[in-house]
Amino acid sequence: MDIFQDFPIMQDLSAFKPTFLVSQVLGALIVILVVIWGGQYNGGYTGPSEPKTWFNWHPVLMTLGFIIIQGDSILVYRVLRNEAKPRLKSIHALMHFATLILVSVGCKIAFDSHNLRSPPIPNLYSLHSWVGMGVIVAFGLQFLTGLACFLYPGVRKSLRSRFMPIHVFDGTMLFILSICAALMGISEKLVFNGGYQNGGPGPMMGNFIGILIVLFGIMVLFLLTKQSYKRIAPAEEQVLPLECSDDGSHHD
Repeated sequence: MDIFQDFPIMQDLSAFKPTFLVSQVLGALIVILVVIWGGQYNGGYTGPSEPKTWFNWHPVLMTLGFIIIQGDSILVYRVLRNEAKPRLKSIHALMHFATLILVSVGCKIAFDSHNLRSPPIPNLYSLHSWVGMGVIVAFGLQFLTGLACFLYPGVRKSLRSRFMPIHVFDGTMLFILSICAALMGISEKLVFNGGYQNGGPGPMMGNFIGILIVLFGIMVLFLLTKQSYKRIAPAEEQVLPLECSDDGSHHD
C-alpha cells in the first residue's frame, strides 16, 4: 500500500514503457550535449596540468552521476518490477554507489581546477557550490543509512518500515536538488565565460541542456510518483522474514 493512500492500487502500465524510453533518450542526449558543450565551447578536455579545461570534466561527471544514474536508480523498482526484491536492492545500491563515485571525482576536479590556478580561485563561495556540496554530503549519508537499514540482514522489519518513508522522501528531494544544482552550475559557467547576454551557440547549447535536464527530471518524477506504475510485491515477498514492506516508494 502507498504511504499516501489506503485504497488498493490499480495498475495501468500502458504508457509506462514509452515514457521510460523517452526519458532514456533524453538522458543520453543530455550527456552527449554536455560532452560537446565542454569540448567545443569551453576549451576541450585536459588533465590537471591545465586547470581551466580540467574543470570541463566536472559537469560531465556530475551530470552523468547526479542526474542520469541517480534518476534511473530511483526507478529501478518500477522498471524491473518482475525481478526479485533482493536483486532490486542490490541494483539500486550499486547504481547509487556509482553515482557517489562519479560525483566525488567530479567534486575533486572542481576543487583542483580552482586550487591549481595561478593565483588560486576561492572555493565554496557561490550558491551553486553551497547547494552542490550539501547534496553530495546528504547523498553520502542517504547511501550509508540505506545500506545499514535495508541491506543489513539483522535490522528489524518494524524499523525498516518506519524508516522507508524518510528514505523515499530524502531520495526524491536529493534528485530534485541535484537538478537545481545542475541548473545553477550551467548558469554560473555561462556567466563566467563572458558574453552570455550576447547569445551565440555556446550559451544557446548551455540553455538547451538545462531545459533537457528539467524535462528529464519531470519524466522521472512522473514515473516515480504515478500510483498505477507502482510495483506490487508478489505474495512470496510479503511473507519473507526480516523484509521491509514496500510502502510508498521507488523501493517497491
